[in-house]
Amino acid sequence: MALPIITERAPQSPARTDERGPIYSRVWEIVASSEQDAYNILYVQAGVKRGAVYTNHQGTSPDSHVVCQVVSARGHPSAPVGGTGLYEVTAEYGYSVIRYSTQQALPYGGPKYRMERTLVSELADLDVNGDPIVNSADEPIDPPLTALRIHRVLVIEWIIEAVDWETAYARYDDYEGLVNSSTYKGQPPKSLFCEEIDVADASTPKPLEVTGELFRVTARFAYLRPKEIYGQPVAGWEDAVVDKGRREKGALDADNKRLYPPILMDGVPVDEPVLLDGAGRRLANTAQKVYRIWEHYETIDFNNLGV
Repeated sequence: MALPIITERAPQSPARTDERGPIYSRVWEIVASSEQDAYNILYVQAGVKRGAVYTNHQGTSPDSHVVCQVVSARGHPSAPVGGTGLYEVTAEYGYSVIRYSTQQALPYGGPKYRMERTLVSELADLDVNGDPIVNSADEPIDPPLTALRIHRVLVIEWIIEAVDWETAYARYDDYEGLVNSSTYKGQPPKSLFCEEIDVADASTPKPLEVTGELFRVTARFAYLRPKEIYGQPVAGWEDAVVDKGRREKGALDADNKRLYPPILMDGVPVDEPVLLDGAGRRLANTAQKVYRIWEHYETIDFNNLGV
């Protein structure tokens, strides 16, 4: 059986440059029955597909390897409309492998980004004029007030190959309900909360190299900006709480166990929590309140998602 006709020709346009460096094109004319068929033929006969890394033979570029960023197909102007005909397929190459690792284009589609908005309740220590929220004695309100604020939700979609739905979902099961341990998409640690990662059928034609199934992955990351609570810097998904209690941190006993004796007021254990100094001791009357950082969520490196 004869292989389909595939001919490479010179691109009509010279190399172009964007903010990340030069981009080069290669163009093939392929006899195929559809755009997807043209993609498949190019992959089978020339090994070209989106997301793959290739040796760069362009002497004008400083990068020894480049990434295939885009593969696009269209019917040739001289080809008949519909059915088998001549298709023009263009592949664009650019960006070094190092740059590619941080600006990743995935082989089967994506990532695609969009921003949504939602409401969240936050601790509030400043009023609409930017002044501290205090009582008549100029002390911070205790417990702090809360306010509803609009915050952003980053939504990322991409397509992966997997044997089945369970295998696809298992790749991301550890991320839901956690916050970022390191900078992700330019946002500082503990400012992004993974609300959910959904896996569904991709409903897209499969390239020939795909032996499994294609799935669309949708991840939602709720963003809370870093803030200050009564002057205490706090990450987006952290809180600061007043240090207080009914017991103090005492000495070690004969068995090397820590003692926590009750705090006494007029020789009687206190009924209500009193202020502590951050080290487990009762706070002196003249000292300022101590706030302790409270982490509600475990952390994980979102960069390991691969997008």
